[in-house]
Parts: sequence; structure tokens; C-alpha cells
Amino acid sequence: IAALLPGYESVYYAPATGSAYPDATIFYRSERFALVDHGSYWLSPTPDVPLSIGFVRAQLPRLVYWARLRDLAAGGREIFFATTHFDNNRPSQDLSAPLLQERTAPFVADHPVIVVGDFNSRPPSTAYATLTTDASRGFVFTNAFDLTDWRLVTNQEPAPAYDLDDRIDHIFLAGDDVAWEVDDWVVDLTVYGALDRYPSDHFPVVATVRYD
Repeated sequence: IAALLPGYESVYYAPATGSAYPDATIFYRSERFALVDHGSYWLSPTPDVPLSIGFVRAQLPRLVYWARLRDLAAGGREIFFATTHFDNNRPSQDLSAPLLQERTAPFVADHPVIVVGDFNSRPPSTAYATLTTDASRGFVFTNAFDLTDWRLVTNQEPAPAYDLDDRIDHIFLAGDDVAWEVDDWVVDLTVYGALDRYPSDHFPVVATVRYD
């Protein structure tokens, strides 16, 4: 992927010794953003222990990777951007959601915050409700989907159905005194190759967001 993205840099979990674990990777356009700081924590009872698990027995190591980026086109204002992949075995999602909020909360006061990823959490789920309605950790996330009309792109005819209640990949926004605007929210159901295959078991979602 990096080879296909000239002009972009990336950050992901890559310890000085041992193997990299790029399950949560951030790509950023280096002409637009300068990397200020970055780090990770693990979705487990011991989040600062690399590759740790423990929310459920049958769990892969899951993490949140975050970066503070200086927006060179906005007077050097910093944003906080993170990506994650919640485990698909319940109740891991229910336990990961409050941890994500807790670790994101220190950045909300001073930064526009964007958190994206595979949350394995549909809108009716407990984890989703925690992220979007439970303000006990000082803030809640707003889903970019809720701030604009959504649209679907595809090369299939007729266009396939898309179940909005089945969404598990989200683009969440937060930040004290940040006014967010979302110009576009798109789900891509394009198929490829002679067998008309999707490139993944997830449909890509893209949002164009602005903040003030």
C-alpha cells in the first residue's frame, strides 16, 4: 500500500526489536501534515503491555495507534488522529470502547480529534452507545455519518443494497469547541477483476471533513 501512495508517510506499531504489527496504520500526506508525536496502546486489561490480550479468551492482539499531526495548511494547528481495530469476540468491544474514550480524553480539550477504524460495533450495539452517548469520561464521539447525507459508489448494475444498521466501520469526531462539518460520506461497493470480487470483507468508507 505504501508503494502505491507517493507523497504519504505512515506510522504503525514497529518496535525496535521484534516484529512490526501494522494492524492499525495511519497514512498522512507529508506536504500537508507534519508528525509531532505518535504512539499506541492495546485493547486489553493491560493496555501498555505490547501485544497484550485479555478482554476475552479467544482474542487477537488489538491496538489503537495514534498520531498528533501539525496541519501545515491551518496555521500549524495540531490534530489528533487515531485508528483502531476492535476484536470481533464479545464482550471485547464493550470493554474496548471505554478504554478508547479514556485514552482519547486528554487530547479532546486542545485538539480536533478523528478516530477511525473497524470497531466491530453496529449502531445498535453497547460499544457504539458508549462511544456516542456516554459522557462520563468527559466527552462523546460524533459519527461523521450523522453530519451529512451519505452516498454509495459502485460499478455494479443495479447497485447493491447497503444496510446502514450493519455498519461496523466508523469515522468518529470529537474536540471541545471544535465545529465539524462533513461535506461527504461515501461507502464504496466497487468490485474488481474477472470474478467481480470485493477487495475486502469490509466496504471502504470515506468522509470529507472540515473543522473550525
